[in-house]
Amino acid sequence: PLNRPHFDASKRVVTAGYAILQPRITASLTSGDDASFFQRVFSANRGLDPYVFAVSDLYQDVFGDGSFTGKGLYHVDAFEAALQGRIEENTILSHDLLEGALARSALVTDVELVEDYPTRYSVDASRHHRWARGDWQLLGFMLDPRSGVPALSRWKMIDNLRRSLTPIFWVMAAIAGWTLLPFTQAAQWQALLILSLFMAPTFDIVNAILPKSGDQTPRGHFSALARDVAFGTAMVALKIVLMAHNAWMMGDAIVRTLYRLFVSRQNLLEWRTASQAHKAGDNDVGSYYGMMYGAVIIGFVGLAIPVLADSTGAFVAFFFALFWIGSPAIASWISRSAETEDRLRISQADIHTLRTVARRTWHYFESFVTAEHHHLPPDNFQESPAPVVAPRTSPTNIGVYLLSVVSARDFGWISLSDAITRIDATMATIEGMPRERGHLFNWYDTTTLKPLYPLYISAVDSGNLAGHLVAVAAACAEWAEAPSVHLQGDFEGILDTVTILSESLDDLPDDRRQLRPLRQRLADRLDGMRRAVDTIKAQPEMASIRTINLAVLAGEIRKLATAIHTEAVSPQSDVIVDWAARLEATCEAHVHDAHSDDNAVEALRAKLLTLRERTRRYAFEMDFSFLMRPERKLLSIGYRVEEHQLDESCYDLLASEARLTSLFAIAKGDLPTEHWFRLGRPIVEIGFQGALMSWSGSMFEYLMPPLVMKEPQGSILNQTSKLIIKRQIQYGRQKNVPWGISEAAYNARDRELTYQYTNFGVPGLGLKRGLGQNTVIAPYATILAAQFNPREAVLNLARLREIGALGRHGYYDAVDFTPQRVPEGTDHVVVQNYMAHHSGMSIAAVADAIFEGRMRDRFHSDPVIESAELLLQERAPRDIPTATVRTEADERSKDETEVDSPDTRIVLNPLQSLRSTNVMSNGRYSVMVSATGSGYSRWGDLSVTRWQPDPTEDRLGSYIFLRDAGTGDWWSATAEPKRAAEEKAQTLFSDDKASFVKSVGTLRSEVECIVISEGNGEGRRVTLYNDGPSDRHIEVTSFAELVLGLEASD
Repeated sequence: PLNRPHFDASKRVVTAGYAILQPRITASLTSGDDASFFQRVFSANRGLDPYVFAVSDLYQDVFGDGSFTGKGLYHVDAFEAALQGRIEENTILSHDLLEGALARSALVTDVELVEDYPTRYSVDASRHHRWARGDWQLLGFMLDPRSGVPALSRWKMIDNLRRSLTPIFWVMAAIAGWTLLPFTQAAQWQALLILSLFMAPTFDIVNAILPKSGDQTPRGHFSALARDVAFGTAMVALKIVLMAHNAWMMGDAIVRTLYRLFVSRQNLLEWRTASQAHKAGDNDVGSYYGMMYGAVIIGFVGLAIPVLADSTGAFVAFFFALFWIGSPAIASWISRSAETEDRLRISQADIHTLRTVARRTWHYFESFVTAEHHHLPPDNFQESPAPVVAPRTSPTNIGVYLLSVVSARDFGWISLSDAITRIDATMATIEGMPRERGHLFNWYDTTTLKPLYPLYISAVDSGNLAGHLVAVAAACAEWAEAPSVHLQGDFEGILDTVTILSESLDDLPDDRRQLRPLRQRLADRLDGMRRAVDTIKAQPEMASIRTINLAVLAGEIRKLATAIHTEAVSPQSDVIVDWAARLEATCEAHVHDAHSDDNAVEALRAKLLTLRERTRRYAFEMDFSFLMRPERKLLSIGYRVEEHQLDESCYDLLASEARLTSLFAIAKGDLPTEHWFRLGRPIVEIGFQGALMSWSGSMFEYLMPPLVMKEPQGSILNQTSKLIIKRQIQYGRQKNVPWGISEAAYNARDRELTYQYTNFGVPGLGLKRGLGQNTVIAPYATILAAQFNPREAVLNLARLREIGALGRHGYYDAVDFTPQRVPEGTDHVVVQNYMAHHSGMSIAAVADAIFEGRMRDRFHSDPVIESAELLLQERAPRDIPTATVRTEADERSKDETEVDSPDTRIVLNPLQSLRSTNVMSNGRYSVMVSATGSGYSRWGDLSVTRWQPDPTEDRLGSYIFLRDAGTGDWWSATAEPKRAAEEKAQTLFSDDKASFVKSVGTLRSEVECIVISEGNGEGRRVTLYNDGPSDRHIEVTSFAELVLGLEASD
């Protein structure tokens, strides 16, 4: 209401308020075909900054009058009234500034409009030419005070004319200096002209030399400053190179406009949009010389004038003339697509290796997704001590399995009809399973399809399933557009299986002479299969005929494999038979695709369109609105169905696996956009740059969402993904183990001998405490990293294979290097099980790496998802805070004399020191302990132990008492409540633990107190050290006054 326009009918202008609200314009983060070196230099500050809510503007801040640039919010009535009869028809090209002057425009900098900056110099030059013509067409309004245009707006218009004249006078001044001045003075004059171009970027750089606050890391700050200097220098250099063409172009615009304005009165509205300009000319050198011939003319003339004048300044002119004559070639080079630069660099050898890894992993789903399990993926398969399939599944398992089916078709392992059949069967199953508000429950029995209790809806699991279903729906739509084209499968899929079969043959022991002829015949047939596939790839038009030969050859290979197994009867020969059968099935799939007639193609199209509708509808039926805690605008971890209650804990970090859920729910309209910016963004410095921290520092949290979510180049998410992989590699080298830490199974078992499972991560990347206490390497984490760094991933996979991490269904889930869980005589143990969701993620990650993010393109092709893409335009942080949070330091050895740590408070004599306390909590259960060992425990609002604050005594809490059975002496293991003669006590407080060390004679005790992070409770560990020469018998007793009531009740 304060900015509502007030129109003065007598003056016919808006005298107060604003008829136009102009947002701040921000260049988008682009990559690949939508980006170029030119674009990145001239739009360096691209992307959204969630911490910048408004920026300063001279005209708006000082005069209360913004500049309208054509994009904004109109007050229609006031706008029309202010412009009524003011502008003669077909005379004004650039009407934005004039409209803003007459109707008054306000610059609203806390609202951003994101648009693409031109990728080609030719497109940018075309629009600057148009802008210049439009500015000069406003001469009548500038020169006439009676036009109704305020003086300030006329000044803005005149300033625009100055901008168009600047390159002309710059070139004229340069040529004049070369002609009239001797060499030394000409060089100085030219340096002064160049310095004038540096003025604007220099002001920005000088302003950024010193950190704005003292909580920024020096390395990160000066690294960002160096990037600013580099971009500023590159911009000035390109301006100099392109200056001659800009001068020619501005001169043409001015002369052309004046002629049309005062002589011909025609073509005043000549206009070519950026899209038309982009399509108008090629991006080759010849086209640029045709467009920029004026720069070549100025280059030759600029050199000829000082040469003919016999000026020594011609030596200076030579270099600039050379650049101007060559400027079309340079303009063409900087306008090239950044696709080559941004494309993931991956060699053919690495592609071959990753495809083979993915093919082995697909074997999991081939083996276990059966009618017995209602076409659902069982959660895991454990090989040791006996083969056991876990007959349960989750929404995430289902989602990644469906992604794997689509990927398997892309790889050429299955036929198009097989992919359709698999997707249809799984969808038919889940459509009949019980749901709540569109959500599947967290766990189901795959044999009965009954949900497992307690009934629970997981926000992240539902989001994963919804996002993956959208990608699958897009794949179905893509296949339906041209089924006959997509029936031409990738024959590399056959070679993937041939490679595995060859490796399996090599693994067969060569200890029986009678097997050697069969081995050689099988090896020859496999070579023949490779040659046959290469022939089909070279002559695709003959594929429909020659695929039959592949099937025949595969049948012979299967018979030879069976003969070998009959003779050898070993686990290795059994594997050969299995893969030979897979090879035959793959070849038959290609035969089926190659011989589909028109009726079959139309039937496939109809099925695909139906599947597209079913999968997409299923995803959008999920209601995420009730999963948000409205007071925090955050997603709860989940919903306890039987209790009709949300979990207290929320997903509050951007770097978490739940960000796919957040994006989908916002796009769907279930969550407000504000939710995205409520997600925490703690930053950790990695190699002079900032990366987001997660809860546990695991690959899963960082790299699962990018399976379908795009991360634009230069965005905070893209930079984080690359940096955390770098940190994972560094940490692996520090530990002298393969890298890749994520949530996984580990070498600990329950009573049924089932491997246990938890989240692991790299210290410093995660907020969770105790990350350095375990070293569990998950091979699937390496495969996820192949999306961003395939070379390092392949090398690490080779190392994992050397230590036995490769199994029949791909890589095992983990390799445990934690010393406490490793058998004697070795430094590691392989955890012999496979997890469905890790297998599915691995296949999708390899598909994204090899097919250049095809799965992401599919997900973002949905118009609903596309509507929320701007959230992913968040730029990487420029400055890195010194310590946004306190993180756990990497584990390191300490010598006996070390008594201090930056993360630890040490109280050397608790009884004689000021009262010190430590509070530990997991958000639900809290423990407060004082340095003397007293304190209380609470669960929510309930007191677990009694507590009465007392300024004089400190003797309430949970205590450990020690009694020497030989002497009868007893004392507390903490300073209070029972002391011993000549005792020495010391307390150490850290964020996650309190330690109490006490020495009585030759007996030393240590009590460690923690709060359980994944439950509601606390733990105390007592360690006794006998420093004397004889055995001691010590009785340990614990004491606490339990109340389980409100403190106010005492």
